[in-house]
Amino acid sequence: MKKLLIIGVILLILTVIPLTVFLALRSQDIQQHPAPATSLEFSPQSVTVAAGEQFNVDVIVNTGGNQITGADLSISFDPEQLQADSILKGPFLPNILVAGEVGPGTATITLGAPSTTPGTGTGTLATIAFTAKASSASPISIRLVQPGTQVVGIGEQGNVLVNATPAVVTISGTGGPVA
Repeated sequence: MKKLLIIGVILLILTVIPLTVFLALRSQDIQQHPAPATSLEFSPQSVTVAAGEQFNVDVIVNTGGNQITGADLSISFDPEQLQADSILKGPFLPNILVAGEVGPGTATITLGAPSTTPGTGTGTLATIAFTAKASSASPISIRLVQPGTQVVGIGEQGNVLVNATPAVVTISGTGGPVA
């Protein structure tokens, strides 16, 4: 009886120790993946221009620990006050997946990177060239459309974008309106 009890305890220990090690390693593996933490903002965040003046605004990404492999940017603004002339790829993600398009009140572009060289840190995703159309009594916001704007990251499901800060454009009355 004593031998059976000793053998049972030994078998229990030999089963519990590997199981505990397996679960501990699995728990650590899960914690190694960052949660969605990517943010986007415009630079400059505030600009004052004259009617008819051209200016550029950059879309800046901060991956916040995520390793991003794609960004689908959808920007909106007041088409009565601003005209988007172009949207071009910045240096942060190397590949254009869908070429930049501009239209009344919108600018879009889709960028990507191979999973072997994801984007990390902070950098410029895209640059938008605008023309101020006419003076405005109040500031105009340039916004990233959500859920239209998506950022994908390695080891994450869905959109890793958690924050998007708009830019504010003030158009003064000097200069001529754009047709």
